[in-house]
Amino acid sequence: MTPTWQTNDGAVRLYCGCALDILRQLPTDSVNLVCGSPPYLFARTYGFKGPQWWDAYETWIETMLAMVAEAARVCIGPVVVVAANSTRKRSYYPAVEALMVRWFERGGECQLYRPVYWHRVSIPGSGQSDGFRADVEYCCVFKRPGKLPWSDNTACGWSPRYAPGGEMSHRKVDGGRVNQWGYCSGCQARTRTGGRTKKFRPSHRAAGKLHTKRAAEGEMEIQNYQPPVLANPGNFIETHSVAHVNVGGGLLGSALAHENEAPYPEALCERFIRSWCPEGGVVLDPWCGSGTTLAVALRWGRKAIGIDLRESQVELTKRRIGAELAKQPLLA
Repeated sequence: MTPTWQTNDGAVRLYCGCALDILRQLPTDSVNLVCGSPPYLFARTYGFKGPQWWDAYETWIETMLAMVAEAARVCIGPVVVVAANSTRKRSYYPAVEALMVRWFERGGECQLYRPVYWHRVSIPGSGQSDGFRADVEYCCVFKRPGKLPWSDNTACGWSPRYAPGGEMSHRKVDGGRVNQWGYCSGCQARTRTGGRTKKFRPSHRAAGKLHTKRAAEGEMEIQNYQPPVLANPGNFIETHSVAHVNVGGGLLGSALAHENEAPYPEALCERFIRSWCPEGGVVLDPWCGSGTTLAVALRWGRKAIGIDLRESQVELTKRRIGAELAKQPLLA
């Protein structure tokens, strides 16, 4: 199958056509990660006339099941689908939840990771008059059975904010706060008891926190807890925390993204690319739009394949890849 367009070194390949048809032509186990955002249920027309598969609840679910099945065949790693539901006539349609449930109920090779939630923050003032604004979208994670062939789930993590037992505390019967293990900042450590502060030697930090854990033979043993170098970032991607993801208003990572109807920020797909695709691996986006996933994959030393039904979006992705290569002369 000949790509519609590709870079000179083949690091990025683009196909224009139906995602399901092209997925069926790709070899089994040929990519490391699938990550993209399909048309949402009852979504925009995207310039097409007449009924589309995303215009009806059951059709959306069945079409997405077929796409996920082909993506899972092609991919040795996870298949990440960023999607949200719609409300019609004041009734919420749980299409994304239904997609995950029906996939899981197939059994066998059809497994899931816990979904990731993206806190996107919608337009102020949006939402129904008697409901709440939709600020969270699903990142559904479909997978094969067993452990992934490659992962680095702390690639987008950060150093633990506190040392073992630091800051967090519990309240005593008399109402006072107790922090048994102390708080360490730099070379100082302290513990709070009833409002008073008691200092410890700097070695307190290295000592860690003792806790009990059941050993393989079933007996309880005392272990010394040491904090990780990088903490697991968790499955909630926020817009106002350490895992910072800005949206809208020119904050998507590229001005070209705003030429697409429904772009997502670069930091969103970066989490999945760096965590679940090894350097030199291949990332596939079946609904590439403005090419955000492909550009981020290229930036982090991965190869990329993009598919889009519209020639206009393939052309937009080509411009996005060109802009990314221009920022990285060594890749050009």
